[in-house]
This record gives sequence, structure tokens and C-alpha cells, in this order.
Amino acid sequence: MTGAEATRPPDVRADIPPDLTGPPASEGGAPWMALLVLTMCFALAFTDRQILNLVVDHMKRDYLVSDKQIGFLLGPAFTITYVSVGLFAGFCADRLNRRNLLVVAGLIWSLATFASALAPNFETMVATRMLVGASEAFLFPSGMSLVADLFDRRRLPLATTIFLTAPYIGGGIALILGGIVIGQTEGMAPISLSFGVMRDWQVAIALVGVLGAIPILSLLLLREPGRAENAVAGEDLKTFGFWEGTIYMFKRWRFFIALFMAVSFNSVLLNTVPAWAPTMFIRQYGMDAQGIGVIYGTMILVLGIVAGLASPAVNSIFARNHADAPIRTTLIGPAILLAAGLGLVLAGSPTLALVCIAIITFGYVFPLPMAGTALQLASPPRLRGMASAYYFVIVSVIGVGIGPTLVPFTADNLLRDADNLNTAIAIVTIVCAIVCFVFMRVALGGFRIERGLAGKTAASRNETGVIK
Repeated sequence: MTGAEATRPPDVRADIPPDLTGPPASEGGAPWMALLVLTMCFALAFTDRQILNLVVDHMKRDYLVSDKQIGFLLGPAFTITYVSVGLFAGFCADRLNRRNLLVVAGLIWSLATFASALAPNFETMVATRMLVGASEAFLFPSGMSLVADLFDRRRLPLATTIFLTAPYIGGGIALILGGIVIGQTEGMAPISLSFGVMRDWQVAIALVGVLGAIPILSLLLLREPGRAENAVAGEDLKTFGFWEGTIYMFKRWRFFIALFMAVSFNSVLLNTVPAWAPTMFIRQYGMDAQGIGVIYGTMILVLGIVAGLASPAVNSIFARNHADAPIRTTLIGPAILLAAGLGLVLAGSPTLALVCIAIITFGYVFPLPMAGTALQLASPPRLRGMASAYYFVIVSVIGVGIGPTLVPFTADNLLRDADNLNTAIAIVTIVCAIVCFVFMRVALGGFRIERGLAGKTAASRNETGVIK
């Protein structure tokens, strides 16, 4: 698509955002270096979230709390403030300097993470996690908006893929580094500091807070790209008000709302499986935190990157014959999840359970890069921050806010066995896979409408494989 009104196909509505096929905001290696720094910021934010999964039993012991209270800490405690601030963060990303937003919010996040390593009780830990949620809310909308302005549409799928591998890089770092640090500090006497006392298992959390400040401060070396630098003639650079942007997306619910819901149920597994799989292996199979941390962390790191790179590769194959390739690609993920969930029900050994968890990990990572790419392609440039904010807020309410509570709820109330985490994870996986597939199928039709692809064939795309 050229973006020029005269060259639009007759079945395309006038308000559908045109594609960008112009040059990137800056040439050479600068966009890729900026992407690397943004990805590391995003990765360490997820390291902060995931490292708590290794110390569930430590927190239960020292804070005298239940699995349900831990589920609240891992989910709603973070999500309440994340969601409350999320839409405002997207609104700011469409109007203010995104690099500066990330620096300020990132430093608050880093300090809050370090403060959680000094939490003397459960209530204080909850308060610090809420502050972490509020500050991290700025990361995704500003980061996605920056990526869209740093790269043209030919490079955007790969750039988005790299940015969205951050959760798996971060999760892998959390489990590997966390497992090693926790193993080395196990039984260590509390460290008395002038501003608090740090328990042995809290050392790993403090380390993440310190490491997080490095890429955040590195953002100061980056240049904020102009929002219109990579636009071509006819590009819609209209600025949307909050309600105007909200109405725009709700009117196009077949794509936006369906996509948000599909990714939300996929995100339930992204947040639930890493949250409870380590505890499952520790309780049911007698593994220690350091051992499962290194094994599972390496698995998340490797499979997250492999699945993230496989997604745009499959998309490029589909793009040869299907102009709606980005959404079509995402449908593979739920199918993989359904098969792996059924396998986990039958897994009778730690090896088979680990294989099923590995396939589940690949399955919930695979759809995300192209879902994010589709969102950027279907959103007007001045709505990308808000669209990304809605995306992550809705995904967080369901995925982060509800997800970690589903496994203990299923084990306690449906299976009547708090230690039967294997079956509980399998049930949650199967249900979420089915719901995700249904919503993604609706989003496929909505994407075709938004892009003006109804009734069009592969001839609709240009020679680079990018949808016109």
C-alpha cells in the first residue's frame, strides 16, 4: 500500500490507517542499538517479576502466608497499579518524549525492586510490588511506539519479535541467576543494613534491582525518533484524544478487542506456567530450587528466543499466499498449547512433565511477535501508544491479574488437592488454548477488514512480503 488516497483499493475504508513503506527513522546500526537497549530494559522488568516464582515457599515460611496470598502477590498486587496507570502511560507515550518517560519510570521501578528486597513483612512486599507495577506500566506502550518509529514495515516484524523476546530472556535470567544466587545464599544469616534487613532469598531480588538500572540509564544515550520521520505521503498523523482513540478501537472490535482477548488468555499461560511450574517440580518431584531454576530458566531462555524467531519465519512463508499472514500465523500457538496440555495430564514422570512444559513454553511464546506486529500495522501512528497500552492493560488484567491465581484455585477447589499442580496447570492450559484460538480466529477476520484485505489475494502484498 502506498498510503496515497488515489492508489487505495476501492474496498478500503477511508479511515483505515495506511501502511508505512518508507525508510526507517535512522539508517545504519543506531536503530538496532536502540532496540537492544529497549529489549534489555523490558527483559530485566520481567526478571523482576519472575524471580519471585523461585521463592514462593521462602515467602510462605517467613511471611506466614498461604498459596492464595502468594497468588495475590504474584498477580493482583502488581496488576492493580499496572492497570490503573497503564492507559495514562499510553496517553503519555503518544504525546511526550518516550525516552525520558522510560528513564524516569525505569529508575522508580529499579528502586522499588530493591526496596522489595528489604520488605520485613508481607504487607510491605505487596506495597513495593504495587509501586513496581505502576512504574513498569510505562515500559510497553513507550517501547512499542519507539520500535514502530525506528523501523520501516519491512523490518518491523523482526524488530517487534526481538523486543517481544524480552519476557523470555528476562524469565530465563530470573530462573538461572536467581536459582544460582538463592542456592549460594541459602541459610545465610540476614544482612543488616542501615535502612533495613535483607534475608538470604531477598539477595537475588536486590541484585535484579541494581542490574535494572544499567540499561535504564543507557537510554539517555539514545535519540528520541520523530514520529513522522518514516512516514510516506498520505500517512495519517492525526492525534487522538483519549475517548476518541478508545471509541476508534471499540468500533473496530472485531480486530482490536478480539486480539486483546486472544492474547490475554495466551498471557494467562505466560504468567501462570512460570509462576507454578518450579513449585510443581519442587513439591511433586523433589527437585531443589537451584536445580529447577537452572534447568527451567535455560529452557525458557532458549525456547523463548527460538519460538520468537520461528514466528516471523512462518509468517514470511504464509505471506507468499496470504495477505493476512500475521494473524494467520498466531493460530498455530493455541493448537500447540492444546496438544501439550493434554500431554501434561498423562505425564507420569518429571522428564515427561518437563517436555510438556517445554512445549507449552514454545506454544505461548509463538503467537506474540506477530500479534504485536499486527497491532502496529492496524493502528494509526498517533494511536500506537494508546493501542499498546490497552493491549497490555487488558492482557495484564486477565493474564497477570488472574492468571497466577488459577492454578491454586483449580487445585484447591476443583481437584481438592493443593499439591496436584501438574493436573491443575494442564487444565488451565487446555481451557486457555481453546479460548485463545476462538478469539484469534475472530481477530483474523477483523484484521482483514482493517487492512482492506477482504476478498484480496497474495497479489495484494508487495515484493518484500509486507501487506499492502
